[in-house]
Amino acid sequence: MRCFITGVAGFLGSHLADEALARGWTVLGVDNFFRGRKEHLPEHDEFTFVELDLCDEITHLSSLLSSFAPDIILHYGAINGTEYFYEQPWGVFETNIRATSNLLKALLKSGHTPQRVAYASSSEVYGEIPDTIPTTEDGITRLDIHSTRDSYASSKAIGDFYVKLFCEEHTIPWTILRIFNAYGTRMDASKYGQVIPEFIRKALDDTPFSIIGDGSQTRSFCHVDDHVRMVLDAVTHPDGIGVLNIGNDEEITIEQLAHVVLEAVNRPFEFKNLPLRANDPPRRAPDCSRIKSISGPCRVSLQEGIARCVEHELMQDE
Repeated sequence: MRCFITGVAGFLGSHLADEALARGWTVLGVDNFFRGRKEHLPEHDEFTFVELDLCDEITHLSSLLSSFAPDIILHYGAINGTEYFYEQPWGVFETNIRATSNLLKALLKSGHTPQRVAYASSSEVYGEIPDTIPTTEDGITRLDIHSTRDSYASSKAIGDFYVKLFCEEHTIPWTILRIFNAYGTRMDASKYGQVIPEFIRKALDDTPFSIIGDGSQTRSFCHVDDHVRMVLDAVTHPDGIGVLNIGNDEEITIEQLAHVVLEAVNRPFEFKNLPLRANDPPRRAPDCSRIKSISGPCRVSLQEGIARCVEHELMQDE
């Protein structure tokens, strides 16, 4: 199997490359290192990396797709990180849409037809208050023009349409991956990262521990090992065509998450509350029935996953 991955130096992209290579696949990956890091790239005979910006290089991208002729395309290249949504809304919106559009234009120009195009969408497209929780793939896309946070959700929702309509126009099987809170090693622990690495770094640094909001907000966290297994199983399975939630259906409050992190580093449970960000969803949890039928349930518990992350951070600090 030949797999082309955008955003391959990022958190999820690099782990996808590792899993694909472990399955005996050949991988070509691209990244512009906006957030990705060279040390995340695999060292493997069946892996090739090309530094490339999806927003600028349609001709080069088309040439790569033509010569490599991938069976699977995994489009993970995007600007993510909640703080970016608020600080750089236009950059997030415009970059993510252009990257997806350019990839599809390059694919058309290449003349190659892959077996599957898979797009890393987001649970953010279900909106601040989804129709139902757990949220199924039939949930309506909800975007709020008054919400700066929706700069990201809207870019992902538009990408959903780009991928679906392009693939249907050109008879290519497609998978839209609605990703719910993946976590694991290689995540960005800065303010532009996600909550788990931020909590772990604060706990290990012995800095004042804070929670945005009162801690009652809920999320469902999926370890990256489960994420990459589910994704590669889905994109090689006929039942994986269409919109597919990728995540863990175990819902936990942010305060409970803080307990797990602080316990993992043997730190007393003390924290202060910060003001809630505008339009921060109070609950988020997926219905994972479809992906479970393809790949089975999550195998890594939150406690085990966080323990692995803590161990990794301690090793990095040595």
